[in-house]
Amino acid sequence: MGYFDTYVSNSIAGSSNQSYFFPEEADKAYTARAEYKIAAGGRYEYSFLFSNVLDGTYFKDYSGGPSMVLDEWDILAARVSLDGNEYVGLEFDGKSSKKVAPGEFFYTDPVFLDIKEGGSLIMELTFKGKMLPCHPETLVKTEELTENGWQSTKFMPLPGMIGCRRDVKARINFIGDSITQGIGTVPGDYSYFAAIISEKAGAEFAYWNIGIGKGRASDAAGAGAWFYKMKQAEAACVCYGVNDILNGADAASIKKSLNILIDNLKRCGMKILLQTVPPFDFEGEMYAVWQEVNTFIREELSKKADAFFDNEQVLSVDNGGIPRSMFDRHPNSEQHIKWAKELYPIFLEFVEKIVSKK
Repeated sequence: MGYFDTYVSNSIAGSSNQSYFFPEEADKAYTARAEYKIAAGGRYEYSFLFSNVLDGTYFKDYSGGPSMVLDEWDILAARVSLDGNEYVGLEFDGKSSKKVAPGEFFYTDPVFLDIKEGGSLIMELTFKGKMLPCHPETLVKTEELTENGWQSTKFMPLPGMIGCRRDVKARINFIGDSITQGIGTVPGDYSYFAAIISEKAGAEFAYWNIGIGKGRASDAAGAGAWFYKMKQAEAACVCYGVNDILNGADAASIKKSLNILIDNLKRCGMKILLQTVPPFDFEGEMYAVWQEVNTFIREELSKKADAFFDNEQVLSVDNGGIPRSMFDRHPNSEQHIKWAKELYPIFLEFVEKIVSKK
């Protein structure tokens, strides 16, 4: 797919297809919009990537799952705005509308946009269909146009990448679950570790957040649509395991999934910054599995990585000898800031090595 040879991500907002939804009326046109903070300001060529296939597992008893192909649907109109007032229309192969095929990866025609440093971009879609991709746990501000004006919603197809044509030293993907995505922080304020680190490291690099709520290491190891996105970079920061444990996977299967994922990424020539499984108030057998998996990551799997960070001490407090997450399972903004501060020197050394070896 030539798209990734031309465009890099220009937003650190989580962007994967987490689930799907059924509009009340399949033949009715709906209009919704999403707002993204842009990483690198300036005048650049943009193209917005979409896919019509699921990435991770959203529910334990899910009727779908990783790489599930969704039904066809229609984009009736697409446009972007830099200030919420003046819009630029988008096209697909020279047309203002697009019939999306089952399982299709597709992207908009190029458009030049001049976005100021620290500015935002609003993507607006008019669409219809029986079954459409969405991201119910997105931290991006999303709204639907109703009879009463714009109302908050989580049910709209979101672009998978805010693609920007610019020269960078390296492309770095953040891959993981809801903690990497940033759930637990204030929506829209970009105060999770991936956003903090990428902003500090600077726009010489491109960053793509492929963290997704409910996602598992077993999903990522499946080498499906989600992994296809993961490998489109020179490097990745990897943090998995919480949802595998919560959904009853034993230590052996989680270690196997992590091994497969790291091996697959390495075979693609990627450099890896590996992290331990963050604390998540595990108890009983789940706590024992968490301990065993983290011991494996520290003592064995880290040897396959190019850099390693043990986040347990940063994200936990002692509770009678048992590490517990500090803030209601998911780290909040305060804890992500602390996490980013401790991780940043390792991250910076990691990316500098990538550049020096290119």
